[in-house]
Amino acid sequence: MCLGELPIRSCLGERTAAAFAAMTDLIQAVLAIMLSLPPTHSELRIETPAERASRLQPLAEVYVEDVLPNGGPAEVAALIAIGYGESTFALYVRDNCSWRPPGSVGNCDNGLSRSYYQLKESVCEPLFADDIDVSSKETLKTATRCALSHYRFSKSVCKSAVRAFPKYGGRGCSDFTSRTLEKVRLYRALVPKLQKAIAEEKASKP
Repeated sequence: MCLGELPIRSCLGERTAAAFAAMTDLIQAVLAIMLSLPPTHSELRIETPAERASRLQPLAEVYVEDVLPNGGPAEVAALIAIGYGESTFALYVRDNCSWRPPGSVGNCDNGLSRSYYQLKESVCEPLFADDIDVSSKETLKTATRCALSHYRFSKSVCKSAVRAFPKYGGRGCSDFTSRTLEKVRLYRALVPKLQKAIAEEKASKP
């Protein structure tokens, strides 16, 4: 498995490793952070580490290219924490639970939620179009923008980046469940890792 910090090339296939080497350092670092979050056992049976890396690469690009310039490392950390907490970035959840591997527990709220971030139609109507390509980078951008907008709204209501997490899930600002606390713990762990990756990327530039 691709667990832990960089380097991760050793656990990727030759083709995926070549694609990884072609990324910017910051995209590499964000992807490595995402790959350090373990998939479930049911996911391990249907997708190799290289396949998971290839699938998550466009999302890492969206974080670096679309979110980081305006949202900074804290909002990237929040989105990763929400995405992993809601779906473990599972392939079948990306596919809106139209199929499920044996042993999986999620069902996309009985089909009412979409994307890694498990967004309702009231929050992100474009994700519910009949002709949407769930695997495209544009769809990832749409879902990420909707999730970020929903998180920002939750943060503005709760006046706290941390208390925004239960609000994002439809609860009160202080109504923390064990699942929500896991997201908060992950968020707090990811912020310094992303800050370090950004500092290292800046230091590497002439």
